[in-house]
Amino acid sequence: MVASLAAPQMERTVDFEKEDFPLYEVRMEKWGGFVWINLNPKAEPLRKYLGDLPEKFDKYSTESLQFFGTIGTYKVEANWKATVENANECYHCPLVHPETIGPHYLEHIPLDNSKIHGPYTILYWENSTKGLPEGYRFESLPENLSGLTEEDKRRLYIVQVFSNTQLYFSPDRVTTFQVWPDGPHRSLITSQMYIQDFVDIDEEKRKAIEESIKWNDFINNQDIPLLEKQQKGLDSGVFEGGRFSALEGPVFGFQRLVSQALSD
Repeated sequence: MVASLAAPQMERTVDFEKEDFPLYEVRMEKWGGFVWINLNPKAEPLRKYLGDLPEKFDKYSTESLQFFGTIGTYKVEANWKATVENANECYHCPLVHPETIGPHYLEHIPLDNSKIHGPYTILYWENSTKGLPEGYRFESLPENLSGLTEEDKRRLYIVQVFSNTQLYFSPDRVTTFQVWPDGPHRSLITSQMYIQDFVDIDEEKRKAIEESIKWNDFINNQDIPLLEKQQKGLDSGVFEGGRFSALEGPVFGFQRLVSQALSD
């Protein structure tokens, strides 16, 4: 005889109906081909929460993306918010990423906050085609991306959706970067790559994408020592705040979202 997994040995309890004590519901909705989870049963619908973000990026047809591979999983001895902030600015790039994106740090431009109407921030990389590794992008784009402008085709948009999800929108792919809290001084980062026309790529293109994954992984690993040193500084009790660079607009926007969430 197999015991019930739902409220076992409750048959003789008076006036007990297990239907009256269900598991807590988890809200699940889809946007852009991704599944979004919200543990708050009273939360507003996903599209309403996202504001005008879908309006900006539906043209990337991300629902047709296919998983290509994992860039990496990283354990960081730093608070999740500090980890998110690092991924939303390139002010640190010349010092930490001199071999890759450092020379192009001034081309990482914060989107004007007046153009943002939702719980997100945007940092875009202008003319990213000259900074990315060779073969990072396909020579031609599929028909479902015909709505992209010439501006979109040369840019990489780094979108931080509050609270922990970052999406890198390129013309032929999207990279995800998520930061998961693991206590006040630890974070877990997971990053994956999704591409268009997965089934049609040849061996040369496949190798180019695999090289771009290694390139991203190299950059991510360079950030970890910086984050852990920064956390020690935050814990020292000496740091009392500072001023933002003009290149750190998304960090300021993220801090405003954190403050608003704590107030709510």
